[in-house]
Amino acid sequence: QYEYVIIPDNDDPKKDGSRPGIEGAKALIGEVSQSIKLVIPMYKDLRQWVRKGLTRRALLDAIDLAGVYNLKRL
Repeated sequence: QYEYVIIPDNDDPKKDGSRPGIEGAKALIGEVSQSIKLVIPMYKDLRQWVRKGLTRRALLDAIDLAGVYNLKRL
């Protein structure tokens, strides 16, 4: 079960290999929720994904397929 869905920016990794959008989203676990679904957009960010034709149905499907992250799975 999950409480929130987070769609971080899908930026390229930094030189040190970190991905701030994704790592920032995971850092929220325990702060705002015990579990989240993390949906990585097919494009740079959600706004660009919408401009490229994201439909409500496709977003709901992406949420259904997304992994649940909690304090045990990071």
